[in-house]
Amino acid sequence: MKPPRRAVGLSEGVFIALDAIWANKLRSFLTVLGNIVAVSSIILVVTILQGVNSEVTDLLTGEGADVYTVRRIGVAFSHEEVMAMRNRPRLTREDARFLRREASTIAALSAGRDDSARIDYGNESLGRVSVHGRSYEWALIDSTGLQEGRYFSPLETERNRPVVILGADIAEQLFPGLPAASALGRRIRIDGLHFSVIGVSESRGSSFGFSQDEFVVVPVGTFQRLFGSRGSLRFSVKPRSPEMVEESMEEARMLMRLRHRLRPGDDDDFAITSSDTFLNLYKQFTAGIYGALIGIVAMALVVGGIVIMNIMLMVVTERTREIGIRKAVGATYQQVLWQFLVEAVTMSLLGGLVGISLGYMAAAGIASFSPLPFVMAGWSVAAALAMVLIVGVVFGIYPASRAAKLDPIAALRYE
Repeated sequence: MKPPRRAVGLSEGVFIALDAIWANKLRSFLTVLGNIVAVSSIILVVTILQGVNSEVTDLLTGEGADVYTVRRIGVAFSHEEVMAMRNRPRLTREDARFLRREASTIAALSAGRDDSARIDYGNESLGRVSVHGRSYEWALIDSTGLQEGRYFSPLETERNRPVVILGADIAEQLFPGLPAASALGRRIRIDGLHFSVIGVSESRGSSFGFSQDEFVVVPVGTFQRLFGSRGSLRFSVKPRSPEMVEESMEEARMLMRLRHRLRPGDDDDFAITSSDTFLNLYKQFTAGIYGALIGIVAMALVVGGIVIMNIMLMVVTERTREIGIRKAVGATYQQVLWQFLVEAVTMSLLGGLVGISLGYMAAAGIASFSPLPFVMAGWSVAAALAMVLIVGVVFGIYPASRAAKLDPIAALRYE
């Protein structure tokens, strides 16, 4: 009577594989080293890139995803394009008033410019702080909000009043140890001119290790008195609804062409951009990084797979008598194939798990010693495990098939 045939179950196959790995630790480590390097590389790079993507997205959508900008100079890809854009006419407050008055799709428009200046209060002095000039409708566009005080009024904007809103860090540096409300009503100096503090912005946090709260905001007309009116303004525009962004951008374009008396065949002498414009450029840049990463990882996985296949062929040779005994007591082709395939896949997955852990720890270490953020993406872990699983199956199937095809009599005679 034939003994009953018993298939090697998944859990038993895994335990057999783990026993073999533990019995030959150094060999097993060298076997899966290719997988470890490939997986740790993809986890490290993707985790860092996901963190950078998050930071960049927050920066580019700081004023809101539905806010677009009209500016003198847009995106340029060559020195010649930049020089051509510099010959464009400046955008002025009159352009802003015309656009705001004539457009039907605009809910708010804030004209602005940026520069830097020294700020003083008593014995406290801060050098080269960012100074933003904004018109009063900035209150409707600012997505951060104020923790204390108020925004500019239309009258303060039109009459160029010397009032200022402080960033959270500037308020803390000028009035250390005091609550933000204590800054209201105090008079500070910006490049020697006195300004009354009317508000303190909510904290925006930091990006890439740099504070986003070291700034002050003054009315745009007051800004032009400080820094001159020759510089071109830019207009931050908020449509009446997020669904109207494209429609509003097209309307703004037609009105600006009308304002600048451009003929139908003339190129625009201004640029209209949104956060999507820069996000798409950034995605094109990172797509190249992802493509190079995929190529490097693919090569490492192929090398790792070849190593696994060679080691498994050696394992089949070492365990020829064991295979002969299993087949002699009734193990079928499929059962032997399954056993060795499970061992190859287990070894490959183990290398993947070690690679995931090392990649995550490397990303966390880099983030702790640099301003680069990191975000663990679930899809990257799933993709890494799927890749090493495929490698285990593809490069394990031949050794497993070779083991399953062994003649039991010849295998039993093998020394």
